[in-house]
Amino acid sequence: MSIRVMTAVWESGPQEPSKRFLLLALADHASDAGANCFPGLDLLAEKTQISIRQVQRLLRQLETDGWIAILKVGDGRGHRTEFLIDLRRLHLVKGDTVTPLQNKKGCHLRQERVTFATIPHTP
Repeated sequence: MSIRVMTAVWESGPQEPSKRFLLLALADHASDAGANCFPGLDLLAEKTQISIRQVQRLLRQLETDGWIAILKVGDGRGHRTEFLIDLRRLHLVKGDTVTPLQNKKGCHLRQERVTFATIPHTP
């Protein structure tokens, strides 16, 4: 749990309430670097009281809007999805705007996953 990231979401996170609430739920599982975030869809749905299908839609929107990146897509039992919260977008790290790097598969939106350029950790 990162109080630092959660506070930044409150201060400069998305304006839409459902996106903000979901990003807060993700921040509750992230490290201070915005990484090591592995909550399941069922847990996010339970925490936010939003349906699993709506959580999936909102995660895609947060990814498209640049608030998060999906580093690794989980594909079943024991293989969890890993999220990265963009600290630059939350004004926790200074630097240029974050440019997503496309995966080699990147022709279909559902297959395309992005990672952010190296994000330096600041204490």
